[in-house]
Amino acid sequence: MEATSGLAPGLGALTGVFGALSDATRLRMVRLMASNDAELCVCELVDCLEEPQYHVSRHLRELRACGLLRAERDGRWMYYSLNRAHPLARPVAEMVAALPSEAFEREQRNFEERVKLRAAGRCRVGIQKEYLAESTGEGLEQASMRAPAAALAAASEV
Repeated sequence: MEATSGLAPGLGALTGVFGALSDATRLRMVRLMASNDAELCVCELVDCLEEPQYHVSRHLRELRACGLLRAERDGRWMYYSLNRAHPLARPVAEMVAALPSEAFEREQRNFEERVKLRAAGRCRVGIQKEYLAESTGEGLEQASMRAPAAALAAASEV
């Protein structure tokens, strides 16, 4: 039985959202999206947060489950943004955007660098941090798609 079954209407949704935000990684994700009013793909979040793809995907699933995020597929890329239709999206976005920026400086710097790689406002390059790409199984094959010259140079050294 659900733990929120005896709560007043609407209180279950509140506890679901705040429960989702109680995890540091999920808070960092929402803060990044809210403070930049941004839609981000999984690979951008991997690079911005410096977390493995499986970790990022698991946390995105939690945020979607509570209704705070929405997802949109564009080819092979999945983009996530705050679900503005959710009644708590605006107050949550304002709250997390107002959190002390010092706690989120690394993610913000990574975000500012990462969005420069977009083409026509969309991610088209995949995970850029090689140590994180390797953890996804993407490895050199995907890296060679991103940087053919570097891949050819590496292959010729072998």
